Amino acid sequence: MRCGFVPAWPRYCQAGHEHGPNRVPVKLIALHHRLAGFGGHRYNEALGLIEESRRRGWELDLLVSVHAPEAVVARLAPFARPVLDDPTFDFNRTFEQRVDEFVRQLRAHAEPALTADSRVLVTVATQCEACALARWARQLPRDGMPSFFLLFLSDRWNRAGARPDEPAEIAAAGRELARLDAATRPRFALFASTAELAAELAHRLSAPVSAPPAHLNYRGLAEIAGARRDRPVPGRPAVGLIGGSRPEKGSHLVPAVVAACRDRVPVRFIVHAFDEGLTAAALDAIRSLRADPSVRVIEGQLERDEYEGVLDEIDILLCPYERLNYRHRNSGIFAEAVAAGLPAVVPSGTWMADQIAAGRAAGVIYDGDGPEAVAAGLQRCAAVLPALTAAAAGLAAPWRESESLGAALDAMERVYAAQSGAAAT
Repeated sequence: MRCGFVPAWPRYCQAGHEHGPNRVPVKLIALHHRLAGFGGHRYNEALGLIEESRRRGWELDLLVSVHAPEAVVARLAPFARPVLDDPTFDFNRTFEQRVDEFVRQLRAHAEPALTADSRVLVTVATQCEACALARWARQLPRDGMPSFFLLFLSDRWNRAGARPDEPAEIAAAGRELARLDAATRPRFALFASTAELAAELAHRLSAPVSAPPAHLNYRGLAEIAGARRDRPVPGRPAVGLIGGSRPEKGSHLVPAVVAACRDRVPVRFIVHAFDEGLTAAALDAIRSLRADPSVRVIEGQLERDEYEGVLDEIDILLCPYERLNYRHRNSGIFAEAVAAGLPAVVPSGTWMADQIAAGRAAGVIYDGDGPEAVAAGLQRCAAVLPALTAAAAGLAAPWRESESLGAALDAMERVYAAQSGAAAT
């Protein structure tokens, strides 16, 4: 059972359903200040928010980055407004300066859009956003107070090489939340991507934190799962390493993993080379794999249809991720792979491994570090791939139902309703 998670109830499907026929529909103000391209999950989440808002009869106001290209804004029209310039990781400013800058932008761009029944949603929350939203709320009139849904994705402060200021900044956010008056505090619903992270944040913020389902948009993945279920497993399966190339995702290990598998595992590789923090040398090493006939290298950002095409083509998802960074953090790519009926190879001691061990996903968990350990995990997976693929096919639909953007929004609404109800008694 997730920390603070309430059992599911039916989704909201009609305008005003949760408030009665004479109430105005919910207005969802989604702060997507780091949505600046097609890459990653933010763009796909925005597509999902458009669909979920339409299904629920909610009005959507999607505030995205000023750096979002015209093509991205056009795809999200008429909901997206490119007005936010993310100060969160501008470490040339002090924490207080970053918070105040975020508050300034909220007052300029989000505050005029508030209605009598607004939800302000942040799915990439850090201590900066949490502190800013609480500070902004203290400046809002009581009759115009929205509700706030804040989702923390990861425990950056626990990573190797983490900034030493992180714990103090989290404590500052906790103090800002504690300054809210008794009527406003229940309007803040705090969430974290895993139960373990929720428990730690609840302690650090001195506030209740819940773990909702993974908030992923699975558009098109049911069809991919069905097609995979109905076709035979190839004799030389495709192993996918997809998503942005980052050190924490083990992207720098990819050339060595390919080499370790060459005479050991009968597989081919589809590798996504999209720089998100690799050294130039590491990225060049990935690109050089184009000379290997067993490797297909895909460069640049993938639009949704292209990404779905890659998910349809691969037979095994490989996640050679750093254990420390993914111990208390979920993985969107892994969640999408489960929804698409794909088995995965993942490191032990991670949230992904927990899902496989619990029987909610199919795949292989490997111990040890380095390319040889990863190759050994792939070898074990390839040896029993037909059975794992069959298991993955049976798990895909339940996962899509329980771990999705719609399920996450439902859970957030329930937690908020419970908090509000408790405060009123």
